[in-house]
Amino acid sequence: MGKKKALLFGITLTLLFTGIALATSSASSDIEIYAFDQNPTGRDEGNEWITLYNPSNESADIGNWTLETADGERETIPEGTMLYPSAYYIYSPPYQWLDNSDEAITLCDSKGEEIDSTPVVSDNENDNRYWMRNNSEWIFGVKELERGEIWSGCVKNVVDGDTVDVSFDIYGIQRIRLVGVNTPERGEEGYEEAKEFVNKTCLGEEVKLDVDDREQYDRYYRILAVVYVNETNLNEKLLRDGYAEIMYIPPSEFNPYEWKADYPSIFGTFKGIIKLFYDIIVHRVFTSSCPGTGGHTEFIVFYHPDGTELANATWNGYFSGDYHWIEFDEPFKLKKNVSYTYEIKTGSYPKYIHNHTLKTSGEKITCLEFVDANGKRYNDWIPAIKLE
Repeated sequence: MGKKKALLFGITLTLLFTGIALATSSASSDIEIYAFDQNPTGRDEGNEWITLYNPSNESADIGNWTLETADGERETIPEGTMLYPSAYYIYSPPYQWLDNSDEAITLCDSKGEEIDSTPVVSDNENDNRYWMRNNSEWIFGVKELERGEIWSGCVKNVVDGDTVDVSFDIYGIQRIRLVGVNTPERGEEGYEEAKEFVNKTCLGEEVKLDVDDREQYDRYYRILAVVYVNETNLNEKLLRDGYAEIMYIPPSEFNPYEWKADYPSIFGTFKGIIKLFYDIIVHRVFTSSCPGTGGHTEFIVFYHPDGTELANATWNGYFSGDYHWIEFDEPFKLKKNVSYTYEIKTGSYPKYIHNHTLKTSGEKITCLEFVDANGKRYNDWIPAIKLE
């Protein structure tokens, strides 16, 4: 049976670890099954979970309470377990326990009296989605994550070079897709090296996640995030050490070109060709700057394949908002698999990618020429920009 486990990120948890709380019968009768994952991503064994919630203002002793499946398989909550007011408790057995189809869970207290139960439901999707209570109804999906939060957990499994499973103390297992990067797939050159690097770097390690607030999940319901191991940006490390290539898919709050780019830098005029592997409506362009500088784009123009002008934009200065952005008066479309010539006049010290050609899973960029402020010419200076 498949399985999946989801971080209940949207839940604000209030856990009290000090003080003395008296359990009451009224609090016990209010305990409810809040959510459960019968088919977590990856393996079922050890990854299924059930979340209980105490909506009352008093603590409840749920030790020796039982959780029973539709088939009568029973699990007992450890003796002495307290569920504090407005707090959550997650139970996760170390083996496969729940069926993926036609499953239900009944919660009973230590006397065998039924406290709550779920409807009979199925989950045949081996991903991060789960069943959760929504007022009087049960819905299947994922929760919008609280924005601006940094989440902590432990890497339990490395799927490949850009995907890991993270175990959270009270959230269970979530599959995380490292945003902005792409490593080789199984059978491709570099796959084993990238996976082994991530294994050595973070398997079993405590990590922090900075979730992409512009696009929290991908189409497979994996959480998109930057993973930090001992304060090191793993996404950036994979790029800089050659294990991954850039994969920028807007919208995203992160700019992987900034991770790849570096000194030397100087302002100048760039001319190149960009070929996207997806359609995009362009509203504005972000330019990465070197630390401590005001690097930006002063002017940018795109041309149709026939050489006629498609769109241009002029910078509005340092005091018109975020100076990294340059905005077009009218949005325009860049079509998939069409080559467009574009020119950029940079200012101050923007970041550059020092390659003649930059090929990612999202585009291919070729530097035709870069002329710096001193008149020197190069064919391997590509401004680090992102399109939105």
